[in-house]
Amino acid sequence: AMAGTAKNGCAAGSVPTPTRSRRTANDAAACTGTNEEWCREGLPPEAAKLDWPQTFHEGAKGERMELSEEGALATRVSGVGYGIAFVGPLKLTGGSAFFEVEIAEMEPKRSQTLAIGISSTKPGATKGKERARDLGEGTYVLGYDLPKVYANGNELAKISTKAWRPLKELKVGDRIGLLVQRRTMELIVFVNGEKKASHSFATGPGQQRWPNEIWGMVDLHGNVKSAWLRGPAAARRQLQRNSTVLALAAALDLGSPDTTGAPAKACANEKFNVGQQPKTCTDTCPEQFDEALTQPSDATAPDLQQQPASRRRVSKHHAGSREPPKKRSRVVSHPCGCSVHLVRHTGEVVHVPRQAGPFFLGRNAGTCNMVLESEKVPKMVSRKHAVILSSDDAVILEDCKSINGTYVNGRRIVHETLRNGDRFILGTPSQCPPELQLTVALPGS
Repeated sequence: AMAGTAKNGCAAGSVPTPTRSRRTANDAAACTGTNEEWCREGLPPEAAKLDWPQTFHEGAKGERMELSEEGALATRVSGVGYGIAFVGPLKLTGGSAFFEVEIAEMEPKRSQTLAIGISSTKPGATKGKERARDLGEGTYVLGYDLPKVYANGNELAKISTKAWRPLKELKVGDRIGLLVQRRTMELIVFVNGEKKASHSFATGPGQQRWPNEIWGMVDLHGNVKSAWLRGPAAARRQLQRNSTVLALAAALDLGSPDTTGAPAKACANEKFNVGQQPKTCTDTCPEQFDEALTQPSDATAPDLQQQPASRRRVSKHHAGSREPPKKRSRVVSHPCGCSVHLVRHTGEVVHVPRQAGPFFLGRNAGTCNMVLESEKVPKMVSRKHAVILSSDDAVILEDCKSINGTYVNGRRIVHETLRNGDRFILGTPSQCPPELQLTVALPGS
C-alpha cells in the first residue's frame, strides 16, 4: 500500500516513531508538503486541484465498520457486509468533487467486491443496512460483484463486466477514486488514476440536480476488508509507522537474526532451552502476575478493555485532528529487566528481554524464542510467525508473512506499536484456541 520509503526527501530513517515527534515546525511543514505532493501523484487531471476531508465520517458508518489511525483507516471487522464508510461533506468546486481510497487489506477467498457512490443528504442511521444500495432516498451507488447502478435504492442499469473487471481484481495498494460532476449528474470511477466506469443520472430538464454539498460513500463489501482514505495525513501516518519498523529493524540487525541458529536469550536470569516453552524468570524475587498490568494504560476512558483498538488508540483530543500525537515517555523496564511481558491465558508470564535482539514467535523450536503450537489446530502457527522488536521508543509486533496472519485486538496487522493491555493472536481469531492468545504487559503502567 503506502508502505516503504518516503519520497522527495522524507526518508524513512528520518521520520519519528508514531508515538513521538521530535521534528521542528519547519521540518513538519516540509514533510507535510511532500506528503501533499506525493498523495496527489496519479490523480486524474479533473481531480488535480480538488480537495476532500482527511478522515472518514465518524458520525455514521456500517454496523461492522471500525475507524482507526485517527479516522483515516476504515476496516470491516467481520463478515462480508455492513461495511459502509462515509467521506464528507464534499464541497463541489466548479461543479466537481472527488475523493480516493487505497486498499489496505483484502480477503482473497471472498468472491464479491466493493461499491462506491455519494449521498445527496447527510448520512443518517445505517442499522440494518447491509449495503450502501440499501440506504434509499438520496443515494447513488455503482458497483458490487454483478456491477450495477443504483439510485434512491432502486436498480437503474447494469455496468459492463469488462469495464468493472479491474474492481473485481483489486489488490492491496490499488487506489479507487470517484469524481462527481454536478452539471452532467455523472459519477466516474477511477482505478489507479484511470477511468474505468461511469454513469450519468440526468434524465431530462426537470431532473433535480445534486446540492453543492454532498457525502462520498465507499462500501467495503466482500473481498475488500480495509481501506485508507487517501490524503497527506494518511500518507504521513503510514510513513511514520513504516519508518519506525525499518529503523528499529536496522538497529537490531533484523536482516540476520538467525545466523547462529540459536534463539535470543529470553531473560537475564532465565534458563531457556530450545524446544521448550519459555518459563518465568528465576529471579531471587520471583514476580507474580498482576492482572492490573494488562489493563489499558489510559485510565481516562471507561471500559477500554471492551473497545476495539481503533477506538482505544486515539484520544478524543486527537481524533480527526492534524496535530501530531503527544510525546510518549521512553519505555522503561520491568524489575527483571525485560521490556515487555507476554501473559498467557493461564496467567503465566513470558519475559521478553530489553534490546536483546528480535524475539521470534512461531512453531519452529530451532529459530523461535517462544514456541507456540496447538494440537487442536495443527499448523495454525507458521514456523516463524511473528517477531517482537523493542527499543527505547517503542515495542513493535511484526508479522513475518505468516499464512494465517497476526491479529491485535481483532484487527489483522503487518506491524503494530504495542500498548499496555493489547491482546494479540497468532492465526485466524475464529479458530484460535486460548493457548495462541497473548496479552501485553508493559512496564510502568
